[in-house]
Amino acid sequence: MQYNNCYVSAWIKSETKIYFIPINLNFLIIYDEQKNKTNTFVIEKENFYQNNLYSKCLKYKDKIIFIPAHAKHFLFFDINTHEMEYINIPKSKREHPEYGYFSGGIIKNDSLYAVGYMYPGIVKIDLISQAIMVIDINTQKIKQLGYSFAVCNNRDIVLASKKGTMLEFCIDDSCVQITDYSKFCFNGITGYKEILWTIDNGKKCIIECDRKTKNTSIIYLQEYALYLESATYGFIEYVEGVLFLFPNKNAPIITYNISEKKFSLIWVNIFDKIGFSVIAVNVDKEKVYVADYDKKMTYQINSKDYSMYEYEIPMNKMKIINTLANMEKVPMREDFIKLEEFIVYVVNLKIERQKNGKR
Repeated sequence: MQYNNCYVSAWIKSETKIYFIPINLNFLIIYDEQKNKTNTFVIEKENFYQNNLYSKCLKYKDKIIFIPAHAKHFLFFDINTHEMEYINIPKSKREHPEYGYFSGGIIKNDSLYAVGYMYPGIVKIDLISQAIMVIDINTQKIKQLGYSFAVCNNRDIVLASKKGTMLEFCIDDSCVQITDYSKFCFNGITGYKEILWTIDNGKKCIIECDRKTKNTSIIYLQEYALYLESATYGFIEYVEGVLFLFPNKNAPIITYNISEKKFSLIWVNIFDKIGFSVIAVNVDKEKVYVADYDKKMTYQINSKDYSMYEYEIPMNKMKIINTLANMEKVPMREDFIKLEEFIVYVVNLKIERQKNGKR
């Protein structure tokens, strides 16, 4: 029996099981860590060949909610019945779906708030009635479509644009506050309590913003700034007192211990200077899960000692083949050869079954 590793985008852990969607397939997979087994489900309403369908996922009661990046629907998955429900994304004139819809969200007061990357506004879904609305937060005022977001104090959504504008939206009272930091260029944002951190790749520094006073301070990357010349660091995460800066192509992860004011590097292979090409990041307590696009691998990093290993999720190839072969429709495209080899096999198997009069 053959097993393959995979790299994941939307990911969440509940008890002993991990629910995730691979970056390059329209599958929802449940991985049982104790049994070391996976269970595979096809997301039939989404295109099979599309990359990065969902950006993040959240748990609400007995459901896992997947927030769309390039998918056309919000996906609700019942962890007991394994049933799937879909909710359409409200149409917008400025959504730019080719770059992705949403970068994440938050659940509060029985409602989901999905925050746009290229979507102009916050989509609110009442998780009891499933009523949906778009909250207009004047995203045109942040000067440029395409922004990162962070959640502070489990109530405030903070958007940061690449043009240095920060927009804060309070869920409790729907208050919107916009602050101009035009001398900076924001790439990624994270927060803890009233402090926000973002990356300025041009100035090769971390910017620390106090939400109360609006004061900013600069944390220069010192000798590690050279890595920002060869790669863009577009992800930043606060994890247990440590800031993690993630590169987009073959560069080390840069960490900054806030209390010790100390930088360090994490390599895939320090001897050969093999770095990371990060496409997605998920955090579970002190553990950081990094999806590497080039290596098609997920890595687990401990924020305490920076130990790292390849996080192996078994992918039963034959089980996936059988799952696809029994679908009522298998998409046909000329560029299937770009996908995994077993995809081509599945298409041929489906054609053969149709010739023989089988479904």
